[in-house]
Amino acid sequence: MQLLDGKRAALLGVNIGLGLSAAAGAGVTPGAVYSDITTSTGSVLHNSGGTELGGVVTYTNMIADDLNLIGGGAVTQFTVDIVNGNSSAVTFQPVFPFYENNGSSGGPGTILGDIFTPDITFSAGENELVTFDVAGIGLVVPSATIWAGLVFSNSGTPTTTAAELALLGQGTNNPPDVGSSLDRYFLGSSSNAPFTGSNPSGSITSFGGMPVANFGWEIVVPEPSASSAAMVILSGSLFARRRTRTI
Repeated sequence: MQLLDGKRAALLGVNIGLGLSAAAGAGVTPGAVYSDITTSTGSVLHNSGGTELGGVVTYTNMIADDLNLIGGGAVTQFTVDIVNGNSSAVTFQPVFPFYENNGSSGGPGTILGDIFTPDITFSAGENELVTFDVAGIGLVVPSATIWAGLVFSNSGTPTTTAAELALLGQGTNNPPDVGSSLDRYFLGSSSNAPFTGSNPSGSITSFGGMPVANFGWEIVVPEPSASSAAMVILSGSLFARRRTRTI
């Protein structure tokens, strides 16, 4: 796996890997107000960092992408491109904070909601598009730009180490099929774990266009079709499979 040069990696506190198989087989979901899951760049940003809370639970630093939505309303499902960069299977809990873009310099400001999902197990090197059915949870987004964040936790599986969590990450995708996103992302400070409050501290940064700093996200406001599973992981890796789970 290739990495950013040591200086940039140290400055960003993250690694971006190249060459992991990209999630595939996805199309734009009808009713999506933002969708960027069909055009993988083949790059992965590891969340890195790690903060231990309560002496047991570790949370990685948050990585958030700015999503310019073409519509607003109550979110019924969202999809994110998740990658396990470990050489073995890892069980983890994804945590998703969503914010308005009214923070410092247009960064994450007022929190719209935070979603703690059930644990997921990924095989070594696995790259999947994970779709969460969140109808009725009460996550409402505006027809504007929001920040969609992802944090990894070992809350349900304390045996998962901080080092293993640090090799989980997100696949980059560009350009979006629905909506738009600037070439930037937000790297949250470890002091804000688990990022459940407004105006998290951190910084807006990018990779200088190589690749464009857009990650695999899709946000759907209308009800998904009756054939949609409650939680679907679309096959898209060397460990191809389809799994369905309920939040």
